[in-house]
Parts: sequence; structure tokens; C-alpha cells
Amino acid sequence: MSSSEDEDDYDSDSAGTSSCVDKEAIEVKQNDEELGRRETTNVLRLRLLVFLVLLMAAVAVSVIVYFITTGAEREEAESQFAGAAEKVLEAFLDIADAKLGAVSSLGVASIAHGVDHTRTWPNVTLSSFQQRSATARSQSDALYVHINPLVKEVDRAAWEDYVVSEDASWM
Repeated sequence: MSSSEDEDDYDSDSAGTSSCVDKEAIEVKQNDEELGRRETTNVLRLRLLVFLVLLMAAVAVSVIVYFITTGAEREEAESQFAGAAEKVLEAFLDIADAKLGAVSSLGVASIAHGVDHTRTWPNVTLSSFQQRSATARSQSDALYVHINPLVKEVDRAAWEDYVVSEDASWM
């Protein structure tokens, strides 16, 4: 073999090897690019998954805090309302007791006067009714105080006789 043939063989061998290396390099480069694309896609998917998990956790925590806070605020509002309502009711009852106590003292005085003078209700005329009723009216903040006895039908004739008598001249 001549040296030029050897050179040609060498060139063909080196060209074959070099094309093989180039093909392998291209394949490796393509594999690397494909691997990079897959890794990038997987990283993006992982980021989205982490983002969704964090978003769902944030929503869950917010909803739980909302329901707990709402329940606590509702209970506190109901408790405050109950306390305020109880105070208002107690104040009303105290006022009602004081005012009705003044009027009821007038009724007790009427009953006592009837017992002391051996009269039966409603045939009782309270002495100094105007003065007693004025005191009861001012203490109870009433506009007007009067006695309206309920008379049964069987007692009506006796009541009419009493009303026109001297003892009941105020009626």
C-alpha cells in the first residue's frame, strides 16, 4: 500500500469516527435538550402543584378562622344582648313596682277603710280620696286616678242605692 492510500484510509476512518462522534454529540445534545424540556415542564408542574396546595391551605385557614370568629362574635353579641335586656327588664320592673306600689297603696287603704267601717266592697267610700289619690297619682306619674268597681248583676240594686246615698256623695 502506498502512503497516499494509507492517508485515504486514515481520512476515511477519521471521517467515519468523527461523523460517529458528531452524531453521538448531536444525539447527546438532543437528549440533553429533551431532558431539559422535560425537567422544565416537571418543575413548572411542581411549582403549580405547590402553588395550588398553598392556595388551598390559605383558603382553608381563612374559612376556618372566619367560622370560628363569627361564632365567637355571635355568642358575645348574644351574651351582651342578654345582659342588657336583663338590666332593662330589672329597671322596668323596679319602676313598675314603685309606680304600682303607690297606686296599690290606695287600694289597700280602700279595703282597710271598708273593714274598719264594716262595709263590703264595692260599697266603700274612702275618706279624703282626693288627697290620697293625688299623692298616689304624683308618685306613680299617672295622669288620672279613679276607682271603677266591677259590680255583679246580683249586687247592682244595692250598689245603685249606695251610690245615691249620703255616704257616696263624691260619686
